[in-house]
Amino acid sequence: YTMLGRKADVADALSRLAAGYREQGDNAKALEFAQNAARVAKDAEAFAVASYALTEAGRAQRGLGRPTEALNCFAQAIQIQRSIHPETGPDGIENDRSGTLPYLSAMETVIEMDQPRNALVRADEAKSQLLREVISRGSFTITKGMTRAEREEELRLAGELAALKIQVYGAQESNLNNDLKARLSAARQAYDAFRKRLYTTRPQLVINRGELSSLNIEELRPFVRGNTALLQYAVTDEKVFLFVVTANSSTLDIKVYALNTPRTEIAQEIASLKQSTDADVAA
Repeated sequence: YTMLGRKADVADALSRLAAGYREQGDNAKALEFAQNAARVAKDAEAFAVASYALTEAGRAQRGLGRPTEALNCFAQAIQIQRSIHPETGPDGIENDRSGTLPYLSAMETVIEMDQPRNALVRADEAKSQLLREVISRGSFTITKGMTRAEREEELRLAGELAALKIQVYGAQESNLNNDLKARLSAARQAYDAFRKRLYTTRPQLVINRGELSSLNIEELRPFVRGNTALLQYAVTDEKVFLFVVTANSSTLDIKVYALNTPRTEIAQEIASLKQSTDADVAA
């Protein structure tokens, strides 16, 4: 990959090696590979890979007992993740990883730091990210409420951005690549500026597309009274976390409980329930 100038593939390979070292318990080696992967991915503008590499760096820092450094890595990964627009094509390499990883990793870290409020915010952001991913997998773009001119302009800008991505990530001559990267950067700025103007005038479109703002804990107050509680679950690969929001006279109280049930077991339980339900309906 290095000799061919395929930096995105190099970064992807390094990030996978980082994950492998982390799973083997060698967090120091994992951190080294993850940091190198993030550097190469950023240089190649392979943003999905950069986000994953930074997430792996954060996981390694967490394994080394450095929660502050871990949260800094996760924050960088989240910032990059939010800049990715799937509708304009992949950034350098197809990525099969969920963009929820940095949110959930940050959530687990602040849970360990006994910060349930911040943990709930990150859990909710992970849910929003998953919603965006589900919407982006559809072969359609949500345009309800947009004028014909707005739809055409968005389509044109997204098409130009996607075309430039293909050219940039396929180019290997350094001078040509630098020129194309400058044009790609300008195209990204034009697309982002258009979306900002569009969402300012059409706020409902933001909601319809799953581009939700971060949770404000205090906005939950009208839904929580003395005899009620709000429950929210967050599912990681290894655990399920239950958030419980209750109210006292002056503040909202948030507690989080770790349920030691792996994702695979939950999936099996859901499948069994679905089968039994389908059988009852058929009968």
